[in-house]
Amino acid sequence: MIHLLIYRSSRTSNHAHFKEKGTLMKPIRLALLCCFAWTCTADAGLQVNRLFSDHVVLQRQMRVPVWGTASPGAMVEVEFAGQSVRAVADKQGNWTAHLTPLTASSQGRQLSVKGDGASIVINDIVVGDVWIGSGQSNMAYAMCESEDGRVAMAKADHPMLRIFKRPAASGKQLVQWMPCTPREVEDFSAVAYFFGKHLHQRLDLPVGLIVRAVGGTTIERWVSPGSERRDEVLAASVAEAQRRKDEFGRFEVERTKYDKRNRPPPAVAQWLAEMANLSYYRYPTGGLYRRMIRPLQPFAVRGIIWYQGEFNNRPGQAQDYRHWQPVLIDGWRKDWGQDELPFLFVQMQVLGNATMPLLRESQLMTLLRCPRTAMAVICDESAGLHP
Repeated sequence: MIHLLIYRSSRTSNHAHFKEKGTLMKPIRLALLCCFAWTCTADAGLQVNRLFSDHVVLQRQMRVPVWGTASPGAMVEVEFAGQSVRAVADKQGNWTAHLTPLTASSQGRQLSVKGDGASIVINDIVVGDVWIGSGQSNMAYAMCESEDGRVAMAKADHPMLRIFKRPAASGKQLVQWMPCTPREVEDFSAVAYFFGKHLHQRLDLPVGLIVRAVGGTTIERWVSPGSERRDEVLAASVAEAQRRKDEFGRFEVERTKYDKRNRPPPAVAQWLAEMANLSYYRYPTGGLYRRMIRPLQPFAVRGIIWYQGEFNNRPGQAQDYRHWQPVLIDGWRKDWGQDELPFLFVQMQVLGNATMPLLRESQLMTLLRCPRTAMAVICDESAGLHP
């Protein structure tokens, strides 16, 4: 077992810390998460966003948007916990209703949506805290692959800990909210599970977890598109990335001209080798944010947990990370409409190369610059690429 030492940063208080137990996890490589649809259909008219399925956890102590589609101009009524709120679908058929702040509750209740000649009933809804986990393979590691993960899974019956995922026996079903069970948590993020379990037991209230993580990805792919323009260093970095992307396109064509019998000239061979190590330039800035984070908005959440950095552990990128991470945090907060959205992240482990100290320093600088953040320090007991 390892201990995660977490330092909190805020505008009004000194740094505090506490310890939390995590699990030392073995490496695994995950493919890109499948894209999924975001609406739950009652008929061809009234629809509610897929995030509002049976067993959903609604965020306590803040306004809760509920949204979907209907015929343009249709009146939609949402009822939950004694509240009845209305919204009118706009010209594109989009509607959003807002529930007033809710009190935490483990009582499973119904939410109904009526309008456009139809109705939708969502069952077993509880109210607590909702957290989003994101990053690369560190966050994506499944419970079944983690060290002692199967031992922990056997005890993972927590009806008030809910996870947003594809059901274990789903076939072709879409992702939905599921109460945590040993079977359902098997392919779920181990980091997110232990984090959520701790909060659920310590706070004694329902906790919902949504994970959007992809192995082998840089932080640039997760920023809100356009956020980097507010930073001069990053603007130059993005321009360089675009140049490299164009060059990589030429590389893709050039390398098909050669094989074992027809080898390239030495200068070309060196260029091909260099470009092979720069394949990450193929991916656009903000691409994963568009596909995996933006569809979650404006779902009400308590905060974000972030575990990423190894794929930015490269010359130039490690130094730039002190610019990228604050820009990412600021962009996510703006898009969620929560200027003080808590953002917790893990500082990278110690690796034997020249750029990791720069990356770790960049993460520390983020902690010192950005309010309402916290950093888990794992250098004392980390091992391997993915502790």
